Amino acid sequence: MGLLGGCASGSPSSSGLDRVADRVLLPPGDKEHALPTRRCGNYFLITTRINDRGPFTLLLDTGAAATVLSQQAGGRLTDFSRPSDGYAIGSQGRRQPIDRVIRIESLTAGDVTFMGFEAIVLDLSSIQAVLGTRVDGILGFDAFREVLLTIDYPGAAVRVAGGSLPPADDQFILPLIRSDRPEVRARIGSGPSARTKRLLLDTGKAGGFTFADFDDQNFSSPPSTVAMGVAIGGPFELKAARLADDLSLGGITFPKPVVERSESSDLVGADALKSLVITFDARSKRVRFTPSASGPVITSAPVRGIGVGFAYGEGMWTVDRIFPDVPTDAGGLTPGDIVIRLGGRRLRELSCTRPTELFETGEAIDVSVIRDRRRVDLRVPVMTLVP
Repeated sequence: MGLLGGCASGSPSSSGLDRVADRVLLPPGDKEHALPTRRCGNYFLITTRINDRGPFTLLLDTGAAATVLSQQAGGRLTDFSRPSDGYAIGSQGRRQPIDRVIRIESLTAGDVTFMGFEAIVLDLSSIQAVLGTRVDGILGFDAFREVLLTIDYPGAAVRVAGGSLPPADDQFILPLIRSDRPEVRARIGSGPSARTKRLLLDTGKAGGFTFADFDDQNFSSPPSTVAMGVAIGGPFELKAARLADDLSLGGITFPKPVVERSESSDLVGADALKSLVITFDARSKRVRFTPSASGPVITSAPVRGIGVGFAYGEGMWTVDRIFPDVPTDAGGLTPGDIVIRLGGRRLRELSCTRPTELFETGEAIDVSVIRDRRRVDLRVPVMTLVP
């Protein structure tokens, strides 16, 4: 089960990195401007041109502290590069060396142009393998510091505009704690025992809520290992459990949500945000949430799976491990099995599909693997890992 754990959350240590766009050129008028975007699961991929070259496909990640380019994309822009001896820190606290820094004179997406900032070059091969589609980089939050950025999950659109949001009302317009990272205060529980937590709004994270103090939380059932995640710095085992208390972002309530464990970051990702329209105003340090027609209460479904962790390569998934707390034998799967079909579909047909979507219904799933150069067809039970 592949999850992006906050693609580039954390701060690059490269000294002197110019992360903020100096200027953003918008067409005349007061209207919003849609960026050329397509959905990839819960992610938004934006088609861009960088320094009059391209096209480049960038994943929009509000949790990223810098814009990132893949090694392949950076190779097409070497005449704009400078060396770096820094590193990037992922959402799990792991470091990855920065290959070099690219000066972005202009980044154009549709009718909008971002000018005068820098991107770091990293190895993004594992993230591309999880998505199953080409990604040339990650467009970070700092690029949008001078404009309103709207991420419309129900409408599958990304828009930018000038202007500013109205003052915070602590219901659907909340203050941002910082201007460089979209952090808000969440409330867990109610009454005198309620507590607050700072959460980063991270559109580059596939799951819902992630807590660094996971082991100190009050859960309604024991934690389980549910997946292998992928973040900057490498793969990791992902544990999850359901909170015993409700969590609120202003006037939006998440009844007893599922929370995942992190080594370093408190985040809220796309799974929790996917029914909202979110507008960020970094200059005024505000964010607006517009709930869907179903209302300001967002439920968190049980987590289902088959109890194995996959390692991801280009066009290939390999069974990496069987999770020890799984109450079955994983239906005969063994580490080293190379998956060629899942749910009757070839892997290339699962581009932008999270395996969890295949596990949401049904008591079992068909899995075909190559083992010792022979094809083995299995019927693997699907179980509820987090009720």
